[in-house]
Amino acid sequence: MGHTDCGAVNAFIGGKSGGRIKMITDKIRLAIGDERDGCRACRLNAKACQREVEQELTELYPAVKVIGALYNTDSGEVEFL
Repeated sequence: MGHTDCGAVNAFIGGKSGGRIKMITDKIRLAIGDERDGCRACRLNAKACQREVEQELTELYPAVKVIGALYNTDSGEVEFL
């Protein structure tokens, strides 16, 4: 599950992706591409993480299904992806 207003996503979008979070923001860059809307970027990042976890798990458990979600920090709602 990802979440809106993610500090790492916001750091990448804001051009502050160096230092200790570079390893994380490098993956975010691959997930969100040119997207600069924070909420859409968080959703894209959560979907990318979902695919990555599902790919790793299906090697061991072929029937597994991973369901991604995005937690909205403003409303408290969870959107299943």
